[in-house]
Amino acid sequence: MVPPPLSFGIRLCVCGMFTIFLIVSPPRGSVLAQVPAASRWELGIPILDADLSPDDRLLAVTTTSLEHPKSGQIADESLSIWDYREQRKIVETRVGTYPVGAQPGTVRFTSDGALLVTADAHSIHVFDGTTLKLLREIQPPLADRFVIREIESSPVSHVAIVSAR
Repeated sequence: MVPPPLSFGIRLCVCGMFTIFLIVSPPRGSVLAQVPAASRWELGIPILDADLSPDDRLLAVTTTSLEHPKSGQIADESLSIWDYREQRKIVETRVGTYPVGAQPGTVRFTSDGALLVTADAHSIHVFDGTTLKLLREIQPPLADRFVIREIESSPVSHVAIVSAR
């Protein structure tokens, strides 16, 4: 019987409201001490969501302008792309404003990393995956009480599933 590979986790990134952990399963026979220690990385801004590019080079992050949001306040949502290995922001753009409690904040790369999809409460935004140039804004026909909550992208194509509640 072959023993399972060794696994360990290290904290790679502390991003606002959540922590990103890197789980490493080194090849059999390798020495764990050779894996470099990760440094702590704090963005210092309130994070709504994040997604890693398919090529593992970029981190897309949606953020809010409010550190301690309260119901009824209006907040700005921004989207930024980071070179997370160098802890460097590459580009940032404003997505829109939303009333607190209605923000989806979701961001997803397409399977090839060419596009980024995000949304405010009533619109879907499609951006270029490297420049954040807005390519398209889609306003789906939602009933008044529905707001966009989540986005998932297909692992093999430029298809996104958007849920509204």
